[in-house]
Amino acid sequence: MASENTMKPFQAFDKAIQLKTDYAEAYSNKGNALKFLSKTSEANATFAKELEYKG
Repeated sequence: MASENTMKPFQAFDKAIQLKTDYAEAYSNKGNALKFLSKTSEANATFAKELEYKG
């Protein structure tokens, strides 16, 4: 189970994305955090969303 400290950044990224669904930088930051946690598949999906909004 992830610690509360591990989840806080994800809560912030998700809130930013909720407020502005095309916020590419939030997807990038979330993807980097997922990659750091070795969640490669989730990270790649998040980076794909970043690229979708970055153009």
